[in-house]
Amino acid sequence: IIDFERAFGLTKSESIKIKSYSIQNTHLTIYRDIAFNQKDRQIPITTNEQKEVLLRRQLLLTSYGQGNSLINLLSFEMLSTLYRIELLLIGIKGCTLFRRQYAVDRFSAIKNQLPTEEVHKMIQKEMGFCSSKIVVGWLS
Repeated sequence: IIDFERAFGLTKSESIKIKSYSIQNTHLTIYRDIAFNQKDRQIPITTNEQKEVLLRRQLLLTSYGQGNSLINLLSFEMLSTLYRIELLLIGIKGCTLFRRQYAVDRFSAIKNQLPTEEVHKMIQKEMGFCSSKIVVGWLS
């Protein structure tokens, strides 16, 4: 769950609810039924870390033969509890903005390819924000 937050800038809920059919060759699609803002969006798969995270999720789901989502393995509440325990075990207290780190990393990776404003808009769209103000604030 944490790996999906970090690698793709997802919310905890999106990381838990994402289904295997959301994974395409070049991008991850967050469908409106699980998106925090109820809008479809696509996140490009551009790093080895992202590919490894996807492979680990697929292996987990395949090895238990429980369908296409973590929700098929455990309830949302149980997964949320395990998530909080994992945060404690790795020494993170409270809510950490893994989404913010995704935005910073994504910006660093593409900032020299496009004008800054376009990069902000691209990250905004990938993360499902209505405005680029949050992204700009995170990158300041």
